[in-house]
Amino acid sequence: MDGETWTAIGSIATAITAVISFAAVVVALRAAKYASQQAALLKEQIDSHQTSKLVEVHSRFQSEIRAIQKTFPPNVNDPAWAPNEVEIRSISMYWYLVFDEWLTCTQMESGLDPLWEKHYSEGVKSALRLPAFKAKIEEIFRGDSSFFGYGQDFKKEIERLCFAGTGKHLKP
Repeated sequence: MDGETWTAIGSIATAITAVISFAAVVVALRAAKYASQQAALLKEQIDSHQTSKLVEVHSRFQSEIRAIQKTFPPNVNDPAWAPNEVEIRSISMYWYLVFDEWLTCTQMESGLDPLWEKHYSEGVKSALRLPAFKAKIEEIFRGDSSFFGYGQDFKKEIERLCFAGTGKHLKP
């Protein structure tokens, strides 16, 4: 074979390589586009699942809090309100529900932190402005409840919210 033949073979090989490379780029771009579409679909499904989870948990907690609220008289928000024994028990149940909200939303890596930060913590601040509610959580913290081993962390959070909501600390 002479030099021209070798040059022609080299040119053909280069052209074939270029076509194969081009085809590989096209396949890679289509695969990347498909992967991107699949990732977007997965994100949408995860977001939808997360939203469903938020709604489900929120609905359950709201149902429980409404049941507790029904046990209080209309003047529950009056700072001078003096709860009776049954109402004091309901205040205790409120605080244990608040613990459940806090634990579920912030300590269980459930992705529900927004429920605590945007919603439940605001309700807690309001409750801490009411003397009967503030006194009851102070009493609970002085007791022997460990809150499943999360007592100190929960107390720190309630202390933070108390100061944010009232400008005062909990009484020891």
